[in-house]
Amino acid sequence: MTSLTFYGGVNEIGGNKILIQEKDTNIFLDFGVSFKKSNEYFEFPLLQPSNIGDLLKTRLIPDLGGLYRYHNYRAKYDNTGPISIIKIAEEKQFDAVLLSHAHMDHYGYLGLLRGDIPIYLSAVSKKFIELYYRTGRTKFNEKIKHLLLEEMNKNSELEIKDLRIKRYDVDHSVLGASAYFIEGKANVVYTGDFRLHGNKGFLTEEFLRLVEKEDVDYLLCEGTRLGLEKNEEEKIIEEKVLNSEKEVKNKCMEIIESEEDLVIYDASQADLERVKILCQVAQKTGRELLIDSKKAFLLLYINETENLLGDLPKIEDFRILLSRSKLSSSTNICKELTKDCPDFFLERFKTGRRNHEREMLTENKFSESQFIWGPEMRKEILNNPNEYIIYTSNGPLSLLHCKNYQKHFSGTYIYGKAEPFTEEMEFSFSRLLRWLKLCNLKLEHAHTSGHCFPDDIKNAIEIINPENLIPIHTEHPEEFKKIIPKGVNLMRAELNDKLIL
Repeated sequence: MTSLTFYGGVNEIGGNKILIQEKDTNIFLDFGVSFKKSNEYFEFPLLQPSNIGDLLKTRLIPDLGGLYRYHNYRAKYDNTGPISIIKIAEEKQFDAVLLSHAHMDHYGYLGLLRGDIPIYLSAVSKKFIELYYRTGRTKFNEKIKHLLLEEMNKNSELEIKDLRIKRYDVDHSVLGASAYFIEGKANVVYTGDFRLHGNKGFLTEEFLRLVEKEDVDYLLCEGTRLGLEKNEEEKIIEEKVLNSEKEVKNKCMEIIESEEDLVIYDASQADLERVKILCQVAQKTGRELLIDSKKAFLLLYINETENLLGDLPKIEDFRILLSRSKLSSSTNICKELTKDCPDFFLERFKTGRRNHEREMLTENKFSESQFIWGPEMRKEILNNPNEYIIYTSNGPLSLLHCKNYQKHFSGTYIYGKAEPFTEEMEFSFSRLLRWLKLCNLKLEHAHTSGHCFPDDIKNAIEIINPENLIPIHTEHPEEFKKIIPKGVNLMRAELNDKLIL
């Protein structure tokens, strides 16, 4: 008997945590953060979870024995003596996690898991997660050094006790995304997040051709873009969504060729395919591309040990825009310079930088001329705005760092994100609009979605031809009624539901 229990990812976008069980085999499909549910209880920066107990109290993760690291430890407090820690015996109860891709709403709680539970994923997803950690993602739920990350090759098979697993590559806005076929008493396909209209849509097409040959009893299919409710700000973005990455490139060319001042492009940190597009556009328009340090780090280090992603832009194709970072007051040079003004903000170049920026600056792989830092170099950008494109994944922060209160600048801000909105993202877009007004920048759009359009979802369902379909990763599962083929049974799952297949 096969069963599915939905601890996240139903009636919401993201937060996927789906448990598939057969006999004594227990496997999770993803283990991600639900940002919408998290925002119902927590708010940055004053109210944040600080340990696994806070997540269990708020039911953001399931309370299951044998799953979590340190879940079997208890602190014993005594007002008259020292604190002690008691370890309670707890056997491992879960056999694996199948990870679809390296977005936080799918992998963000992996760091909570026991280190003896293998996590199967693509080599690219593994590398992304390792690089994210090196950029400073070190919250209690993001620590990964103890995890058993096991690479699973494209189209390969794996037996985990009573279940046989096949992994397929699919296209998404982050490279290395996977879909899975799980064979047991009931056969299940898990799409993860996927699309057909991206530059690597051929990967999704190959997945569909291969899984078409299987007898699929249950299809867990994402429906992110079905029935999206839109407020006025969302409508602005949604109306501008383009149909392909090729259209994104053409739109960027059109905008930048007609702009005589500065251009800033804002897109997801891990979307390296979009970086390739902007490099090509920069070369054709005669501008220099400046990339924020986190995005540059992912781009330059994703192939550091093996050629995972082939032909990516090299350091010769762009320069790295470092974050504004305060020189520590404990350094001798800072003490000397600020002895009469101890709280004065002095920016640092190499000394005292952290994480990925320190790594890039101290390994001597790149010359100092490849880095943009400090007010004088940023002033050079503002003095010659038609020579540059700034590529950022945090627009307001880049504007804060670049804006000079003595000198106004103008130009075009190209918004390159088209993903669904949480309440937090809606607020971020409102804040961005205020920054654009402050900086006298025109707003343009050049983006396409990382998720399937409705017609493509319909075609995918027809090809896979499952007996039953269970909507996931959507706030509007009822919208599947409009596209589901005849003969396919639509099933609805609620949070914490256990479906016997």
